[in-house]
Amino acid sequence: MDDSYILRNGAEIASPALLFFLDGIRANLDRATELAGDPERLRPHVKTHKCPNLVREQMRRGINKFKCAVLQEARMLAECGAPDVLLAYPLTLGVRWLEQRRRWAT
Repeated sequence: MDDSYILRNGAEIASPALLFFLDGIRANLDRATELAGDPERLRPHVKTHKCPNLVREQMRRGINKFKCAVLQEARMLAECGAPDVLLAYPLTLGVRWLEQRRRWAT
């Protein structure tokens, strides 16, 4: 069994907690880049993690294009400085709701 996922200091971590095994995440990002041939060919969807720290880790590895499903994810990507964000679903919202979101940017 792979012991890289064994939690050795569980008593020190408040529960509940979201834990990241960065070595595994980094290895997966490197493998995805290797398979794609270039990080520019990747556009990961952030709905699976919704985590700014993981977006920043992807950007450190040259992944700068992202896909998201909702405006909150797009906002998180913008706050991380992502230069290329694709909102993957069409907006079918009222003008009032869109006006509220526009104020986020100001």
